[in-house]
Amino acid sequence: MGRSRGGRTSKLHLSCDGAGNVLSRQLTPGQAGDCPEASGLLAPWLAPAQEVVADTAYDSDALRGLIAAAGAIAVIPPNPRRRYVPHFDPCAYAKRQHIEQTFNKLKQHRRLATRYDKLDNSWEALLCARIWTLYLN
Repeated sequence: MGRSRGGRTSKLHLSCDGAGNVLSRQLTPGQAGDCPEASGLLAPWLAPAQEVVADTAYDSDALRGLIAAAGAIAVIPPNPRRRYVPHFDPCAYAKRQHIEQTFNKLKQHRRLATRYDKLDNSWEALLCARIWTLYLN
């Protein structure tokens, strides 16, 4: 757990396929940035002619370069402060609903959403159990 102005927090990073199935996950302290974790989560799953859909927090030249090197297409809305704005397809970005639905299903479990477990191991065990039940339903 990380320390921030709001108290002790953590972040859950997920990579999902087009149907919302969880491919990989990473738990980080709350003060950690989003983009540095993305390369580790995406690297094993990148394939040519694939679309990688992410939100603005993942907009960086390094991540876009990793995606382009694999032959995939980055569908990430550009940060408004960018000097050179890359191409963005809002219709393809609508596919991001699948990962949002996956997060919403996970957060329906109160113990998971509020992080009652203070140790990473016990929290990740609960997360794995919750992800497993998502696949059974």
